[in-house]
Amino acid sequence: MSHPNTHPNSPREISARETLYSADDIAEILGVSRRTLARWHALRTGPARCKIGRKVYYRLPALNSWLDAHESLPPRSIEKAA
Repeated sequence: MSHPNTHPNSPREISARETLYSADDIAEILGVSRRTLARWHALRTGPARCKIGRKVYYRLPALNSWLDAHESLPPRSIEKAA
């Protein structure tokens, strides 16, 4: 009997609190390619990831932390003197 999360592209549940997401999942969420995620990892600028065997996974809390750290406010508009 197969487990419902055995599809190769489905998130993997490792505990009741945490789910691991594939590079494809994270690339889709961020709107970038898997190659971009790999490049960011090589440059040490991307979100933290876990490697289990040959598979690469991402934790949602790590992704959210990375997004928070890379959030920027829009530049202030220059007010014209009246």
